[in-house]
Amino acid sequence: MSFRLDLDKKPVATARKTLAKRLAKAAERERQDDAVAALHEARKDLKKSRSLLRILRPAMGDDLYAREMASLREIAQALSGARDAEVLPVAFARLRADYPSEVPEAAYTALEARLADEARAIDGSRSLAGQSAGLGAASRRVREWPLQQLSWDDVAAQLEATFRRGRKAMRGARRQPSDENLHEWRKRVKDLLYQLRLLEAAWPGIIEAHAAQSHRLADLLGDDHDLAVLRSVLCESTGAGAESAQPVEPLVTVVERRRLELQAEAWLLGMRIYGEGPKALRRRVRGLIRVTQSDEKRGTTD
Repeated sequence: MSFRLDLDKKPVATARKTLAKRLAKAAERERQDDAVAALHEARKDLKKSRSLLRILRPAMGDDLYAREMASLREIAQALSGARDAEVLPVAFARLRADYPSEVPEAAYTALEARLADEARAIDGSRSLAGQSAGLGAASRRVREWPLQQLSWDDVAAQLEATFRRGRKAMRGARRQPSDENLHEWRKRVKDLLYQLRLLEAAWPGIIEAHAAQSHRLADLLGDDHDLAVLRSVLCESTGAGAESAQPVEPLVTVVERRRLELQAEAWLLGMRIYGEGPKALRRRVRGLIRVTQSDEKRGTTD
């Protein structure tokens, strides 16, 4: 299902329709045979929906916006535990492949077994099934919201605000690269990515390239976040006693080294993405929308 706004329609109408469909799609994910893929796609649907909700905020009013955002956030948090259990074995396998000889095999084997046990203990399909009704109800509510008018200038302004938040989060993470600050930056990058995707019809080649770079940055920060969670699992192991702490230390060292590599690449890419001024981005995107709309009008009269 395409996650794009129709620039030939009124912003409120196309945003409402796109959001309702995306939430309905998330509610239907539990029917997929592959539970892991279903959970992943449902969480992505939620992130896209929340990014679109931010676009709609001027038309919603503060109370409705706060209520609906809190509802989607609660559902996302309910699915996050299952998500970590699913992705940690993948992150660990990637780390093991990149650093095969720097950690004792016994340490790799022990952690692999532990992560596999934890993944089996959490049934992602049940987690998703438990939230399916809430997602369906959210989709139906969208269709009934009493929305005010929204202009394409308002949409461009919301994109500018998202860009500003992302640049601020990047600077905060640069000053203090804590797990929390890096994760906050990743969330703001995801918002930028999905909002750019919504407006891709304005100039597919250019906006798609910008979105692709944002996607790459989000992946780098996502890999870093997975390793941060993995590190916390390892540190929990060290608390079990000195005997179990010994084989964990090389793993922690490797995790920290890989995180530094990921963060170095993220800083460089982030400076490129956020090098443009927020107002300049807003003017550029708004101009592209106007050109696209004018071209479409000419096409209907030719």
